[in-house]
Amino acid sequence: MLHFSSAVPVLRVADVARSVAWYQSILGFRATLVPSVAPHDTCHLRRDQVELMLRKTTGTPAPRIPTHQ
Repeated sequence: MLHFSSAVPVLRVADVARSVAWYQSILGFRATLVPSVAPHDTCHLRRDQVELMLRKTTGTPAPRIPTHQ
């Protein structure tokens, strides 16, 4: 039987560099960007026991969800 110990979600974003800046400055993630120089296509984010991946979307971005200020 298969056993999974973790999963890493891949989030599609319009701007990898801008998204990485937010995850680093607001949430304290460490980032590994690919390629290492802009423009970036993907990014692996890590903090504590959490991992996320960001991938530049190639299609029309989803509409923004309003947030409370």
